[in-house]
Amino acid sequence: MKYRYLDEVKSRYEREAIELLAVKRIMTEDFKSSGTFVLNDTKVKYEQLNLNKEKVALSITLKKDKKNFSPLEVVYNRTNQEIVSWK
Repeated sequence: MKYRYLDEVKSRYEREAIELLAVKRIMTEDFKSSGTFVLNDTKVKYEQLNLNKEKVALSITLKKDKKNFSPLEVVYNRTNQEIVSWK
């Protein structure tokens, strides 16, 4: 039971770290409105939607070892370079 818990915590930590790195990479590089790339053996699929001049919404899906994780929705403010919401 103890090892199962540790595996789940490790898996969640790794997923959250990949999510953060993916958002950072998408927002700091000049990516297209949608696409895919690989980050630490995880396939990252994303789609951007411009909400207005300063805000963009990102839909990000991760896939690792044939497992799809729940989509991540992020709203990013380009003007002050901050994440507005993270779901």
